[in-house]
Amino acid sequence: VVISTKGVLCTDSEYLEILKRGKFAVQYSFSTQQDAVAGRLEPGTPLPSERLAALSTLANNCVPTAIRLQPFLPGAEADAHTLLVVAAKIGVRHFALEHLKLPVEQDADRRARLNAAAGMDLFEHYSSRRDARIGREWILPAAARIAIVSQIASAAHERGLSFGAADSDLLHWSDGNVCCSAADLLG
Repeated sequence: VVISTKGVLCTDSEYLEILKRGKFAVQYSFSTQQDAVAGRLEPGTPLPSERLAALSTLANNCVPTAIRLQPFLPGAEADAHTLLVVAAKIGVRHFALEHLKLPVEQDADRRARLNAAAGMDLFEHYSSRRDARIGREWILPAAARIAIVSQIASAAHERGLSFGAADSDLLHWSDGNVCCSAADLLG
């Protein structure tokens, strides 16, 4: 079982004991490793520092762990590398990355939060790179995403982590049989 969460409840002793005895992996989702930015993007969720502490506790108790950086914000390469380095130091075993997909619908509040977190007008950024509409989302062209996927995959491998490219059209960059979850950690 792969538990994908942002919550830290699984480190409570009663749940931790169950996770240690079973065939479980725990994957935490992040949009950033910066507490201040996450507070704007993910209101009401535990801060990245709290999630990293939970991951450390789980890894120290031999529970397979993973991070899914989603959505990856354009221009946040340094943040992604920092999160990856911290992940490796605390014992995380898998790192997945998925680029931001912008919704077609124009929600002014959501758009303002995303733009503030990214420090740019994301819709303009995507448009200037000839984004494509796929269903109800705008995505950057593969050529604009491959470089960061390649860099993060290499950095993950250098630190002994497996890598998952969670963008549907870049799945072939993933290790193993699963793109974006920790399922391969379970055998």
